[in-house]
Amino acid sequence: MTPSLQGHILVASPKLTDSNFFRSVVMLIQHDEDGAVGLILNRRTPSTIRDVWELFGEGECDSDVALHLGGPVGNTLLALHGVEAWSDATVLPELFVASEKDHLAQLVRQTEHAYRLFLGYAGWGPGQLDAELVAGSWLAGEFEARYIFEIEAEQVWETALADMGKRFAAAWKSGRSAAHVFTFESPAALFRVLSPKRWELVERLQALGPTSVRGLARSLERDVKRVHEDVTALCEVGLVEKTERGKVNVPFAVIEADFALRAA
Repeated sequence: MTPSLQGHILVASPKLTDSNFFRSVVMLIQHDEDGAVGLILNRRTPSTIRDVWELFGEGECDSDVALHLGGPVGNTLLALHGVEAWSDATVLPELFVASEKDHLAQLVRQTEHAYRLFLGYAGWGPGQLDAELVAGSWLAGEFEARYIFEIEAEQVWETALADMGKRFAAAWKSGRSAAHVFTFESPAALFRVLSPKRWELVERLQALGPTSVRGLARSLERDVKRVHEDVTALCEVGLVEKTERGKVNVPFAVIEADFALRAA
């Protein structure tokens, strides 16, 4: 299984033509061995919360905030927000999901805290999302709060894609000595090996120097088992090496990668 991408975004590849997900950006609120659940961030509907609230809530709601389509599964109302007191699940330290009626009601009847309300969600069974990542249907990237609370829905896909390119370009340029080149057969292969968490791991290991897996996990504030899995995968492609004393290290100051696009 791909290391958990909970708290990351999925940016639809241009070749993903499924109308449900064409040029979509999905926030993964769950990703584990049981599958994945996400919310599409850039599918604003013509309806407002006021229009649909009486179908789901109790009492009136005069909010004219837009309702977003979270995905093709179900007709559940879910909200992404930053108020821990109204949280039913934690996605990231400052990003929460509200699903219970009481929490949703408190969100939609206030104006102090930003939120986004979704109808439905996107779901994947065990291994299904991993297969789609391998196939190149999605690119996994880092989440930024502005994708929800600042940028217009119509601009999120292009913005997220551009941000991913900038991060990778910055990573290529951040080294201090001669480069080592890794070649990947496709963008999907590149992003499968170098997921956002693995990029963070490589950068942290470059800063720390040779260290133990447990020490690396502690520095990253991540589960030791997950870090060990990532280190093993990076060792297999040569980005990380194990020293004679059993520590792990990134032997390169600069890492460059490229891939070729060939006609079928």
